[in-house]
Amino acid sequence: MYEVVVNNGKLQKLTNKDLDSADLVKISDKTYHIIDSHQSFQGKVLSVNKADKTVTIELKNQVYTCSISDELDQLVTSLDFASKESVKNKDLISSMPGLVLSILVKEGQEVEVGDPLLILEAMKMENMLKATASGVIGQISVEEKAAVEKGQLLIEIT
Repeated sequence: MYEVVVNNGKLQKLTNKDLDSADLVKISDKTYHIIDSHQSFQGKVLSVNKADKTVTIELKNQVYTCSISDELDQLVTSLDFASKESVKNKDLISSMPGLVLSILVKEGQEVEVGDPLLILEAMKMENMLKATASGVIGQISVEEKAAVEKGQLLIEIT
C-alpha cells in the first residue's frame, strides 16, 4: 500500500493492483500517455527527488507535487522513529527506548556526518547511532549499560 499526498493536501492510497491496472504508455523520456476513466491525456514528469520521495508532474496543464510513502515509511512514521528533534539540531537523541551497549566517542572529539557515536540495543537489535551533523562532542549524558527512554538526550554535539 502506498500513500500519496498531492500538493500537501489530499491523501490518496494506492495498492500494487491499482498501479498494475494503470494505463500508462511512455511516449518520451518524461512524457506519458494516460487513460483514466475513459479519458485520454498526456502527463509529464517535471522532477523526481529520490531523497524525500517526491515527484512533480504536469497533468492537464496543472502542476502537482506528490509525496509518496511506502509501507516502511508509514511504519516508521507511525512508530515515530524519525525523531524531528534529532534532525533540527546536532545532538544525538534516542529515537526509541533501549540499553546503551557502547559509547564510541569522547567529550571534545571532532566528528563528521555519519561517524558512529553509540550502540543502542532496542527491540533485541543492536543499533549503531551516527552523527547527523559535523561538530565537536560536548557532554555525554549517558553511561554504558544505562537504560534510556525515547526522546532522551544521549550526546550533545556543538
